[in-house]
Amino acid sequence: MSGEWLIMGGPGAGKTTLFLALARYLGAPVRAATRGAPAHARGRAVTLVDTPSLTDDVHPDPAARRELARALARLPRAGVLHVVDAARVGRASPGAGLAAADLALAQLGRHHPRYLMLAAKQDLPWAALGLDRLLSLLPGVAVVAVAAPLRWGLKEVRWSVAAAARAAGPRRPPML
Repeated sequence: MSGEWLIMGGPGAGKTTLFLALARYLGAPVRAATRGAPAHARGRAVTLVDTPSLTDDVHPDPAARRELARALARLPRAGVLHVVDAARVGRASPGAGLAAADLALAQLGRHHPRYLMLAAKQDLPWAALGLDRLLSLLPGVAVVAVAAPLRWGLKEVRWSVAAAARAAGPRRPPML
C-alpha cells in the first residue's frame, strides 16, 4: 500500500469502524479523531484519512465542512476507499439505497485509478442482497465486501489498494 487513502462515505456507513480496523490490521498507530478533523494512521507506506460524512445537503457543522473540502481537494492525488452500508442498500427498495453523494463518488471512481468501493456491514442481515444490488447498479466499479468488526475483507482491501497503487504509478490526476 502506498500514498494517501481517503475513507469516504455517507453518515453511518462504517467509515470510522473500517478506518480503525484497517489501521490495526496494518499495524499502524492510530490517533483518535477530534470532531471535524480527520484521524490519520501511518503504516506500511500508507496514510489513511477518516473523513467527515458525505451528505446530499450542506453539512451542518462548519468544521466538518472545512475538513470535507480539504479531503475533496485531495481527491486528484489520493486514493479513495468509498464505504457504503450494504445492509442499508439491501433493505431499501431496489435503486433507492444509495444517496446522490454516494452515486456521484462512485461515478468518479469509474475514472479514478485508485478507487475502491467497500460494501460494508457484511455481518448484518440484508448486506449480501445490498452487495448484489451494488454490483448490478454500478458495473465497472471495483467493489470489495467487508465486515470491519470481524476483519472480513481487510486482506482483500490491502491487496486491492496495493494493486491500484502499483497500477497507477506516476500519473497525472484525473480530470474532475
